[in-house]
Amino acid sequence: MKKLLGLLFIGFIFHYGFSQNYQTDFQTYFQSGDTINQLKTLNEWEQANPQDAELFTAYFNYYFSKSKIEIK
Repeated sequence: MKKLLGLLFIGFIFHYGFSQNYQTDFQTYFQSGDTINQLKTLNEWEQANPQDAELFTAYFNYYFSKSKIEIK
């Protein structure tokens, strides 16, 4: 039982500690205005999970912010 709980705990740590969180990365780059890294993150995110609803929202935010910059 202790071994099973230990393995579950280690699996939990690896899953949340070392997994790629594209949404957090995108938000960080979005707030800093780094459009190059935003696009890189979006491309990586699309390859990893192309049907993610948050990906579509992030693409909308990326293109909408770029259009506001170009109009000014």
